[in-house]
Amino acid sequence: MKRLLVACLVLGGCGQQPSIHEIVGPAGAQGPAGASGAVGATGAGGSNGAVGATGATGTQGIQGATGAPGIQGNAGVAGAQGIPGITGANGTNGTDGVNGATGPQGTPGINPTATYSVQFCSNQGPTSYPNNFPEYGLCISNMLYGVYYDGHNAWLSQIVPGEYMSTATGLQCDFQVLPNCVVQ
Repeated sequence: MKRLLVACLVLGGCGQQPSIHEIVGPAGAQGPAGASGAVGATGAGGSNGAVGATGATGTQGIQGATGAPGIQGNAGVAGAQGIPGITGANGTNGTDGVNGATGPQGTPGINPTATYSVQFCSNQGPTSYPNNFPEYGLCISNMLYGVYYDGHNAWLSQIVPGEYMSTATGLQCDFQVLPNCVVQ
């Protein structure tokens, strides 16, 4: 139903507002259908759906094949020397061996000669510990022997005739050796 507005102006004097009255008439016939409107813009995408439930656990797979053996590693460093073991007890003595064969007869010996000591410096007197140590030689078969010492080694040696010096502790002296163990 359409309405028809009829405006009536009623003049009622100066400075008055006009008034509008509405009159409703009978409904008119339906007009023809209008043209189709333009296609509207694509709407915004919808939000993602909820996450689905976790699936059931699958069955266990078959066991894998055994791998090939690895290569042999390098040898480690040698270990530290162990502490020495305790010394074992002495073993028992063995049995005596059999006697050896009798040796050949020795050469005949020489007649013994006197062996005696000879003091190199006769004026020194006897040994007096710890200050006086006079030196002596041995006369064997009319040959004179004495002990030599080089600071490291000592040895017995024949003292042939000649001039010598004694280095006895506290009693140094010079002496002369003559044949047949004579000392001056």
